[in-house]
Amino acid sequence: MVEINQLKKVFSIFNSVGTILGVYEHKTGTLFLSSYLKDGSGDVYYSTDKETVDKFFNSEMTLKQVYIESDDFLVSRKFRNETVTFIKEDLADLIHCGDCLFSELSSDTRNDNLASEF
Repeated sequence: MVEINQLKKVFSIFNSVGTILGVYEHKTGTLFLSSYLKDGSGDVYYSTDKETVDKFFNSEMTLKQVYIESDDFLVSRKFRNETVTFIKEDLADLIHCGDCLFSELSSDTRNDNLASEF
């Protein structure tokens, strides 16, 4: 598990008055996603890879499936200045828009340009 403060934001995939789904990169090159939790308890950070994110962009996987595909057993949830560690499965049903494919996200809030460049 990596320190969230060591991640650099690359871009937001889905944004509505704040990032709902963001892409981050660790200095080692590992990609991470941050997903807003629908109960308002913060954002969960989990590792991923380019192939999995591409499947999400191509609407082959829901966001929850991308989350479950993560190699992480433990994930970090950040709320304001507090970071707490959870077992990944405990937060799976709280992922905002978790049951959505990329194509099902509102076109007003998703970043199609960056998704196509990714």
